[in-house]
Amino acid sequence: MVWSLAGSYRVRSGAQGVPDTWGLTNYDWSGWNHPPTIEDVWKPWVKAMNPTRKA
Repeated sequence: MVWSLAGSYRVRSGAQGVPDTWGLTNYDWSGWNHPPTIEDVWKPWVKAMNPTRKA
């Protein structure tokens, strides 16, 4: 499974403005597509990677 940041496509399958069901952001990029997934999956995953730790 691959998640993209984009919430919509300019053109997909010959249509304009198609929502991206696997996008992290909603259709107009104004918020998260599915906030519980961000809170319950993505934020804990990023925190577990400890991205701010200095070597």
